[in-house]
Amino acid sequence: MFFPRRCCQQEGSEAAQKEPILEISELVEILKKYPNVKVNLDLSQSKSITIIAPNIFENCTNLTSLVLPNTTTSVGKEAFKNCTGLTDCEIPESVTTIGEGALSGCSSLKHLTIPFVGGNKEATISNETTVFGYIFGSKSYKGGNKTQQFYKNISSDYAYYYIPSSLISVSVLGGNILYGSFYNCIELSDIQISDKIQGLDEGANNYL
Repeated sequence: MFFPRRCCQQEGSEAAQKEPILEISELVEILKKYPNVKVNLDLSQSKSITIIAPNIFENCTNLTSLVLPNTTTSVGKEAFKNCTGLTDCEIPESVTTIGEGALSGCSSLKHLTIPFVGGNKEATISNETTVFGYIFGSKSYKGGNKTQQFYKNISSDYAYYYIPSSLISVSVLGGNILYGSFYNCIELSDIQISDKIQGLDEGANNYL
């Protein structure tokens, strides 16, 4: 689908001077106005987006791909909940926090790029928020695979999250890869880990 060019104009460009930059809320309004039109949303050239608010894109079922700009610092809880048509999503390394269930219900997701594993880029101690499933949440949905993820070498330290069964590949751009980060993620056939990661936990054999 088309998407208004002004949502992606660089500041200072002639076009940007003529037209105001669309706010996220306006983009969502357009998405929901045309629910039967598939939308590829590339915001990589935006200079004004810093925070993706909780639930802001919820139920935008016609959103098929998304690229967030490197000005983004935070993605809120359940920000993309039930975006059932989303197949490709890129969250840049500028993001430092991702809310629980940010991608909950994204049952068609195939390819995902994330700045780190879990909810916080600076996390150094493994817990229920530092495993991969955290960003998909603990609420069940059609197409979500209930996944038990151990985050410590203790039988009682685990959490259940629902990871899309459609998911094939994940690229991790940074942060720490802690104990059990990808434990039980049997859906994944390809995990790419950048050389920019800050550290690998000694429980590396428990990642998968």
